[in-house]
This record gives sequence, structure tokens and C-alpha cells, in this order.
Amino acid sequence: PDMSYFKFIKWILEDRPVIIYGDGNQSRDFTYIDDIARGTILGLKSLGYEIINLGSGVSYSLLQMIGLIGRITNRNARIIYKQPNPADVEKTLACIKKADSLIGWRPQNNFDLGIEIAINWFKENRTSLDL
Repeated sequence: PDMSYFKFIKWILEDRPVIIYGDGNQSRDFTYIDDIARGTILGLKSLGYEIINLGSGVSYSLLQMIGLIGRITNRNARIIYKQPNPADVEKTLACIKKADSLIGWRPQNNFDLGIEIAINWFKENRTSLDL
């Protein structure tokens, strides 16, 4: 919910330390927003009541994301590790089989492309963000 990748992008571009709560191996199913929007629209078809997960179906660790941001921006991240948040979830991963079978949805954008687009968007819009 706090769009951590934008914070990481900002800190890395500003050569500030990246703060991670925990060891950085906690992982998330990052999904590009256009894919979620397309899946939401496809989900409007009349199916009755169904619960459908939208996600990438792949989980990436925070360290993998920070490493990718560093490679794309050609900068090294300096990481500061802090105590993990006890309420933090170790891993999220969406099972997207039902989305494929019921509404014909699969993500079209991969993690690397999504992060690259996010970096470019951030560079163009950084003054309007409150991070």
C-alpha cells in the first residue's frame, strides 16, 4: 500500500540508504497496474459470484527488486536493515489459474518491464510525489 518500490527508486536515485525492515527476502507478487486494470474490466462479465485473483503468479524478494532498480539506474543501493515488522507477511503469491480459465486473463507485462516503467514515470513525476 505504501508503494515501496517508489521509495526505493527515490532513495537509490538520491544516493540515500534504502531501509528494509527484515532481511529483504520477504517477497511479493508485484503486478503491473495496466494488467490489473485489464483484469478488472474483464471481471465485469457476467459470471455470477466468483472470487478471482489477479497477480503475476511470480513472487520477487525485496532484494531482487532493489537489485533490479540498481541495474536499471546504474547505481548501487546502500541498504540499512532494521527489525522486521511483526505484522509483515513473508510472501505473497497469487494463484491466477481461475483468472485464466474464467475470464481469459493473464498478465502481459513482466516484473523487469514494470520496474523500468515505474523508474521512468518516477523521474518524470517526482516533484508531484509525497515520499
